[in-house]
Amino acid sequence: MTTKKQPLTKDTLLYDKDVTDPEVKKELLEKNGIGEFQLLQAHKPSKANREAVIAMRIAELTQRKIADVLEISEKTLVKYYGREITLAKDMTDQLVISKLMEGIKAGDPKLIQFYLKNKKNWNDKQEHVVTHQVIRPRKDIEEELRALGVPEENLKDI
Repeated sequence: MTTKKQPLTKDTLLYDKDVTDPEVKKELLEKNGIGEFQLLQAHKPSKANREAVIAMRIAELTQRKIADVLEISEKTLVKYYGREITLAKDMTDQLVISKLMEGIKAGDPKLIQFYLKNKKNWNDKQEHVVTHQVIRPRKDIEEELRALGVPEENLKDI
């Protein structure tokens, strides 16, 4: 069985300056009269590819890696599978949140603390802020100490 060569049309072409075959360049220029093109089949997403994108994204593969697996560009990946990428992120977030909430309900102190710190701006450290410091003259302090009954010899060490 022989495959028939697909006719060159604007629908099957991608603008590109990397066309090196002079015959292809000539045919493209004659038929379309516009710049240089590279013959490409337009990407058509399939149900299997959509499911694969979700699975790969849940498995934390990068968009670059997913695009490589599907043999498409990242731009094409985002164009045709953006919804699946977002869905996979949402699914992963929901799984993590549900596990966090299970741990909180079970009383795991580390998860409770994590939740409070990240969602409620809770801080387990106490901060003491000194807004001003009053400096009193030595003689005032000595008089106050005398009134409290502190012996004179102990006032020399102040």
